[in-house]
Amino acid sequence: MPYYQKKPLNTGMPRHVMGHFVSGAIGSAVGSASINYARYKDKQIDKNTLYRDSSKAFLQGGISTACAIASANKIGEGNYLGALLCVALGTLSVCAIENKYNPQKQDAPKTLKSITLLDKSQVPE
Repeated sequence: MPYYQKKPLNTGMPRHVMGHFVSGAIGSAVGSASINYARYKDKQIDKNTLYRDSSKAFLQGGISTACAIASANKIGEGNYLGALLCVALGTLSVCAIENKYNPQKQDAPKTLKSITLLDKSQVPE
């Protein structure tokens, strides 16, 4: 191999992503459920919040672990763009779950006229 060619990073044998999704999901759920149960016993949160937060952590932990393993597998193949895409997909998925479980009331623009960067006189009715 010529000296100018990059060798892929040896990350070991490729790992199965789905198995790591399950491992990450269970680990996150156990940690979150333990913390939330203690908060529930202290009457800091209600039962619905306990279930909601634990299921959110289950999904986020599984997705982040699976995407991390998929990214490491891509790095081992020398596919750095694929690794970056795995990280981006994981980040977007975790953020989407966060927004789904914790919707914030945002005054998002409903029409093009409400966007201040546009000249409102040029926007069609």
